[in-house]
Amino acid sequence: MPNEARRKSPGGYANGRATREDVLHRAASAFAEQGYHGASLRAIARSAGIDHSTLLHHFGDKTSLLLAVLAWRDEEAMRFVSADWVSAEDLRAQMAALVEHNRSIPGLVQLYAVLSAEAATEGHPARAFFQERAERLATQFEDAIRRFGTGPIPADLHARVLTYLALWEGLQVFDAVNPGRLDIGVVLDGELGRLLGT
Repeated sequence: MPNEARRKSPGGYANGRATREDVLHRAASAFAEQGYHGASLRAIARSAGIDHSTLLHHFGDKTSLLLAVLAWRDEEAMRFVSADWVSAEDLRAQMAALVEHNRSIPGLVQLYAVLSAEAATEGHPARAFFQERAERLATQFEDAIRRFGTGPIPADLHARVLTYLALWEGLQVFDAVNPGRLDIGVVLDGELGRLLGT
C-alpha cells in the first residue's frame, strides 16, 4: 500500500511528468544529432539520469519515443499558433509569429529536418507521421483559404497548399544552415498572400 500511495501522490505524478519531459528533450537532441537509427535508448536514458527500464516504462519502445518526440515538437509550435484563424490577417500574423519562434529553436528545426529526411526511406517509423501531418495541415490551410481568400478557388488548391508547406519546411532548413541569407518570413508571407489572393 505505501508504494501504491506514493505512485498516486501528486508529487509522484509531478516527478513522472518531469522525467518524461526530460527524456523528450534528451531524445530530441539525440535524434537531431544522430538520426533515429543512430540514437541509442540506453544513451538517452543515461543522459536523463534514469535507467533503461524506466525509459521503457514511460515510452514502451524506441518507435513510441520517436513519435512522442515528434508530437511534443508539434505541441511546442502550437503554443504559438492556433488553427482557429478568424481572418486572413490573423492567419498571416500567426504564421509570421511561428517563423520567428522557430528561428529561436534551431535544435527542433534540426530534429525535424533530420527525421523528415530519414522518413523518406520506406519503412521508417516516422514516415506515416509526416505523411499524415502534411495532409492535416493542408486541410487546415485549404479551409482557411476557402473562408478568407478573395479570388476564385483554384482547381489545384490542394497541390498549391502542399507546395507552400514544402516551401516552408525547406526554407526553415535553409535558414538553419544559412542564417540571415534570406528573410524567410517575407518569402513565406508572400506565398501565403498569393494563396489568399491578397
